[in-house]
Amino acid sequence: MGRCLAAAGVYPEDTRDQNGSDRFHHFHPTEQLVMYKDPFARKNAYYPPLKGAKNFSPEMIGFHHLSPYEMRVFDYFLYKLKRRVPQT
Repeated sequence: MGRCLAAAGVYPEDTRDQNGSDRFHHFHPTEQLVMYKDPFARKNAYYPPLKGAKNFSPEMIGFHHLSPYEMRVFDYFLYKLKRRVPQT
C-alpha cells in the first residue's frame, strides 16, 4: 500500500499527538486497549503501541471495525452527553 500511495505522491506522516498517542485506530477500541500485549503488534508496529488508555489521544479522529450501533454510541458519548457536576 505504501508504494501505491507514494506513486500517487502521498507520503506517510506521523499522525500521533505530542504524547505519542494514536489519533487513528485501525482496530476496534477493545483491541486497541490491549494492543501493547500483542507480540505481533509490538514486533510489526512502526511506533510501538502504548499501554492501555495512553494509546488513545484526546484528539482521536477515527476507529475502524465499529458497527453502526457502536458509532452512534460513540457519537452520543463524545458529542451529546454532558458531564453532570453536582451543585455545592
